[in-house]
Formats: sequence, C-alpha cells, structure tokens
Amino acid sequence: MRFSGTFTPEQLDLLARVLDHHCSSHGIESALEKEDVARHLLSLYHARPGSAECLLDILEERLRPKAIA
Repeated sequence: MRFSGTFTPEQLDLLARVLDHHCSSHGIESALEKEDVARHLLSLYHARPGSAECLLDILEERLRPKAIA
C-alpha cells in the first residue's frame, strides 16, 4: 500500500506505537531526540509502509550506532 499523504487513525496508532516502543527501549527521553526518531520513522513509512515489527526492524537498523574500526 502506497502512502497517500494523509494518515488514517490506524496508521497514526501504528506509528505512535512504533515510536513509543523504539524510544522506550533505547532510553530516548528528550523531545529533540524523539523528534529525530519520528522524522526517520515518517520517512521510512513514506518509502515502505509495513507492519510494526517490520518498521521497528528497519528503524533499528538505520539508527544503530556505527561501529568505529
């Protein structure tokens, strides 16, 4: 399903649950950090809408700190 530019209540609920879960599991409490995660999540959802599990997995991969070699 392609993103139409507006959100249904179900889509908003899904995005809110994913954002809350990611932030709480990573100890993200500041509003600025939460907004940054939300921007990533909306960009991800716009590109490829999916289930909460799929979104969490991709968000986790994109926001994982890079290892320093």
